[in-house]
Amino acid sequence: MMLFGICFGVFRPLLYGFAELKNLGQTGIYSVCILNELTKGIFSALYGYGSSKMAKEFSTEKTKALAQGIQGGCYCGLAPFICGLMGYFILKYDLFEYRGNSLRGFFILTGLLGCFGIFILLVLINNRKKKEKMSIGSSKIYVAV
Repeated sequence: MMLFGICFGVFRPLLYGFAELKNLGQTGIYSVCILNELTKGIFSALYGYGSSKMAKEFSTEKTKALAQGIQGGCYCGLAPFICGLMGYFILKYDLFEYRGNSLRGFFILTGLLGCFGIFILLVLINNRKKKEKMSIGSSKIYVAV
């Protein structure tokens, strides 16, 4: 569920980065923006729920609140802080200029970083499944709640 939500989150900046809004006309611009903002809502709902469940799963009974607090702090505090710094330098120095618009370059870079994050998540999921298969073979069964 979390991976599905992250895919919606990555789709949003990539669409803003690659869409030729000038050529769409007023109705097309509204359609792209509404579609994009709907993906933001889907991302927030699925990612928020999935990541808090994952924090709960990987923590003990005593550290459950701490794990969910760290997850929430990273999502609500660390991510905007890092993206704010990244955006400041990209926009100030016109880094990653894309078709004459540094803001579009920022969206593309954000989307590509999100794709890299999805790749890391897929590797982690794959490793976890391998460990579960090995532990089932040795008579240990782990159940995710």
